[in-house]
Amino acid sequence: MLNTHPPVYHPAARAPGLWPALRDAWQAGLKSGFFHFLLILVLASGLTCLYVWQTTAISTIEHDTDVLHARIRQIERENVALIVQVARWHAPGYVAQKAAEQGLVSGQSPLYVQLPTAPAAAEHEPAGAALWRQLTGWMPTAKTAEAGSLAFGAR
Repeated sequence: MLNTHPPVYHPAARAPGLWPALRDAWQAGLKSGFFHFLLILVLASGLTCLYVWQTTAISTIEHDTDVLHARIRQIERENVALIVQVARWHAPGYVAQKAAEQGLVSGQSPLYVQLPTAPAAAEHEPAGAALWRQLTGWMPTAKTAEAGSLAFGAR
């Protein structure tokens, strides 16, 4: 049987497209103009990708720097406000005004109240017994303590 088809390496047998062109360029070697064009295209693509990546990184850094500068300005404003507040609290008039607003009186000595004491009924009474008798009108004795413990004790 006789083969009438053209050989595979024949140019008429190849389909048009990029891959056959690449194969031809590779087979032609490094001296081919198309291979040089593809090499330059690949290098240019790589450099373009590198440029875009660096530009994006620089843009991100500039944005972060702007955000930090804005935060610094905000902190400086807060710092100035705190310095003014501390200066106000160091002024005696402002402290007196705030104390008066809260119902405090500055510069006065405290007032002590001394409760009246009744003369002790007996020498053997405890120290607070007279005051207890004056406030309540009665003084617990041993009998009332026993009666209370019997009345309210455990059954």
